[in-house]
Amino acid sequence: RQNLLFANKAPFNPANGWEYFLGSDSLGRSVLARLVVATRTTLLVAVPAVAVAMVLGSLWGVWAGYHRGWRE
Repeated sequence: RQNLLFANKAPFNPANGWEYFLGSDSLGRSVLARLVVATRTTLLVAVPAVAVAMVLGSLWGVWAGYHRGWRE
């Protein structure tokens, strides 16, 4: 949420409160809040991708180990 009264606040200033602990951007949005939202989005994409790769890689590795030969 934009709040132009808090535009470009300095980070680590206790007078601004915890919402603006990491400062604010030029539109007065909290950098901490934007970081939390970006982290959530990144994890919603990265965690399933890693899980799928781990399952497929494990299955492929078990199959290759069982059949031996050039597949190994």
